Amino acid sequence: MRVEASPPAVGALVPPRRTGARLRLLSNGSWLPLAPLDTLPTGTEQSFPAQCASALMAEMLIEGDAAEKRTGVLIPGMLNGRRIGLRFTRQPCQLSVAIGNEPPFFSADAPLPEAGLVVAGLARAINRYLSDHPSAAVVPLNIATANTHPLRIIAFEAELEAPPPAATPDAPPPEPTDQPRPGERALLPPTDRIPRVARLCDADHAAGLRLAPLPQGVRLSSVQLQLRNPGDEEARGTLSLHADEHGSPAGTALASWPIALPAGDTPRWVCSRLPAPRPLAGQPWWLVCRAEHGSLQWYADTHCPDLIDAASHCRGSGPWLPLDTPAPAPWLHLQAGVLDPED
Repeated sequence: MRVEASPPAVGALVPPRRTGARLRLLSNGSWLPLAPLDTLPTGTEQSFPAQCASALMAEMLIEGDAAEKRTGVLIPGMLNGRRIGLRFTRQPCQLSVAIGNEPPFFSADAPLPEAGLVVAGLARAINRYLSDHPSAAVVPLNIATANTHPLRIIAFEAELEAPPPAATPDAPPPEPTDQPRPGERALLPPTDRIPRVARLCDADHAAGLRLAPLPQGVRLSSVQLQLRNPGDEEARGTLSLHADEHGSPAGTALASWPIALPAGDTPRWVCSRLPAPRPLAGQPWWLVCRAEHGSLQWYADTHCPDLIDAASHCRGSGPWLPLDTPAPAPWLHLQAGVLDPED
């Protein structure tokens, strides 16, 4: 680079004032000082390392004075500029590499060196493209520079990886069967009475409650029975829903699901979800408890709630008979969770 300029009044001072220029380059949208030296004396040629720029700005400098004496310091001032000479290298500038029309995954601000350049991230970008396009046989590699000098690719090497198989999402954890579903509300009023009488449920005895039809759109979601296992081992049984048939549970269950209770000395409320919420509108329905292994005691009380029509028991394949104790209106302790219609 060479800058030629002279003071505006040549010969006014002897020797003439020193002159120079402060240079800046426009690179990637920013004005940057010329490196490594941004101030040049005029009339001399200076060489610099290769740099990328799209514009050049020169601020003219002239030697200042104080008290009619030269200070030796160059300050901005007017000069008669004659020419600025530049010699350019033939190196591609601001190389960028991208896959297709995606943003570049690699860019280099400096000129491309003659010794070549390792493009970091190439294998990762290609593997990502192949993962997104499993059937692709060609990867569109877009190599661009900011100037028009020729670019040669001497060697290409990338270790490609087979795309990993699609991850199988983890199966959702099973929903707890011994807890109410979210959004349930209680169908029956709570009771805090201490039970004194229980009805036996085992391989030869069953007990059941008949309830009024649910409102249209309301679904039974869970039930809670006050039970005790009087044995020494876990008792296992079945809860089932039945339509009403002449005042007794129909022979075929609408739905059934297992229930289990460990041995214990005191009665406890046992919650059990239905396999799926079920509408029970239009006619009365029955909840029946049986035990196939061991025995269960389903506790009974008086003052039957309005929504419970009847409480019955049966032995073997015999008829269903109404509970007669405790008088005057016996029922089996039950809480029920229902889901209202969705808006």
